[in-house]
Amino acid sequence: MPVGGPAAMSPAVVTEKVALALRRTIRHPPPGAPTRVTLFDSSAVPNITIEEYVCRLATFCKASNECLYLALLYLDRFSARVGVMITPKNVHRLFFTSMLVSIKYWDDYYYTNEFYGGVGGIRLVEVNRLEQLFLRSVRYSLLFSPEEYAKYQQAVEALVPAEVAPAHRPVNFLHHDPVATHKMTGGYCVAATPSPGSTRATDSTQYAMSMSESEDESRDEEEGEDVEMTIVE
Repeated sequence: MPVGGPAAMSPAVVTEKVALALRRTIRHPPPGAPTRVTLFDSSAVPNITIEEYVCRLATFCKASNECLYLALLYLDRFSARVGVMITPKNVHRLFFTSMLVSIKYWDDYYYTNEFYGGVGGIRLVEVNRLEQLFLRSVRYSLLFSPEEYAKYQQAVEALVPAEVAPAHRPVNFLHHDPVATHKMTGGYCVAATPSPGSTRATDSTQYAMSMSESEDESRDEEEGEDVEMTIVE
């Protein structure tokens, strides 16, 4: 049962509206303006739209509606803690990581990071690093209240493609129309077959502790690696 009550929308519609919400978070810094570069930034804007990317992740990762809402909640939590601007260069990796965390925390079953990396077009070593950085940035705080969840669910479900967005909203929804279809093109398909990993942690502390314990080892392994978005074509 969803936290905020019975689901009122199909997964396809929720996916479209979440993509629209993400599109409206994106800011475009003026040319030459100083910007904060993080591990979530690609060297260039990925060659897949955020609408196609959200559709791809939701489809192949089999993310529940609840995880999509939570991904937005966690992304806002990350942005508030770090003070990072959502841009065309980092929105893909930020949402990928936020959704990865939400799936592991909420869903009963999830796949390996290697599988998720194949879907998202990110190398395993980078997936591990981004997941750890995201969790550290939110201080391993994944708990949420029913009221907090309901705010995001209702905000997403209220979105209309033709809606004109204001300059700023507390929940970071901005501008642009979503794509009209969720059809995936052959260039974005993956050959990997899902293989379930371990079951969901019983609470955020267990998940956070398991990530924290592996952090030092992974940091040594990933030393010197470039974080770069790579979409298979």
